[in-house]
Formats: sequence, C-alpha cells, structure tokens
Amino acid sequence: MLGAHPRPEGARERVEHPVEPTALTLWESISRRLRETLNETTYATWFGDAGPGELTADSFSIVVPNDFTREWIEGHFLGFVRAATRDSLEREGPDCMSAVIACWCMFRIRLF
Repeated sequence: MLGAHPRPEGARERVEHPVEPTALTLWESISRRLRETLNETTYATWFGDAGPGELTADSFSIVVPNDFTREWIEGHFLGFVRAATRDSLEREGPDCMSAVIACWCMFRIRLF
C-alpha cells in the first residue's frame, strides 16, 4: 500500500533552494536556445566565437570578438538574445533586458 510516510521524530523537512545562474550556465542556456532558433551557419557565423562575460543582479555580458560582430548582433539578433535570456531566467516583461556588447567585446543584457 502506497501512502505518505510519517516523518521520523526530529527529522527536518527538506527545503529546495533555487539555483542562482552563473554567467556560464546562463550563456549555455541562451546559446542552446539560439541554436534552436537560428540555422547552424547563422549561429556559427555570429555566435560561434561568443561566450559568457559577467552576470550581475541587473545585467549579463556576452563577449564577442570584434565591434562588427557586436554591431551585427545588436542590429539583427538583439530581440532573439533578449528573448532567450528572458526565457532562460524565466523573467517576464518587455523591459526586463537591454543589451550592450563589448569586444573581446561585451554585449551587456540589462535584466531589469
């Protein structure tokens, strides 16, 4: 018979704590979502040499190799990057992210 097991006397209830993302884990999630959205050539061309920068309470930086790549991503893929970041962090609202890219360049995504 299946049923709830009584908790032994003195046992503590298990409390789950959400795991805070790191820059690397956030980039891995964003990168995976971009690969699902973009074709492989497009992803490799614009995001293949990108990587995680810094994650703070209100922004996330993506490092890219040069200003041209930064400008191209900002001009053509910023919406995708914001949506992927928002989805990865499970945050809502149109203004929860803004981006800045720098060379070896950073591309900072404002979270709020």
